[in-house]
Amino acid sequence: MPLYFVVQPATGAVVGRRFNTATDAPLGLPPGAALIEIDEGDPLASLHPSALYVNEAGAHVREDPPITLSATGIAADGVAEAVISGIPAGSVLTITGATEVDPATIDDGEVVLTSTAVGRLNVRLDCPAPYLRWEAAVDAT
Repeated sequence: MPLYFVVQPATGAVVGRRFNTATDAPLGLPPGAALIEIDEGDPLASLHPSALYVNEAGAHVREDPPITLSATGIAADGVAEAVISGIPAGSVLTITGATEVDPATIDDGEVVLTSTAVGRLNVRLDCPAPYLRWEAAVDAT
């Protein structure tokens, strides 16, 4: 049975997989998505779609981004900082928890976190291909 990756060509993101396009056809594809056939015996076939990306050379495994976090704990005084650096351009930052921040695209490679709220800041960076999503927690006390 053929295996297909559902791909967003503009980003290379693999957003799903299908095992039989005739059966899956009624489910439809996300807008702009394409199907790329892959051999079921290929080692990539067993990986979760979020661990993969596709470019003109084929399917590849995403890698850890070169992100560093300066501190996992800060004072909740609005002055103490935790610096996230090495962020790939085009990454989307989301912060939840003690402080909520609307998703924002990061293009300059760095984010400085401060907080006046006590609690945990859950930080997520959805990085573009070829990188994996990056997540960390910073505790503000």
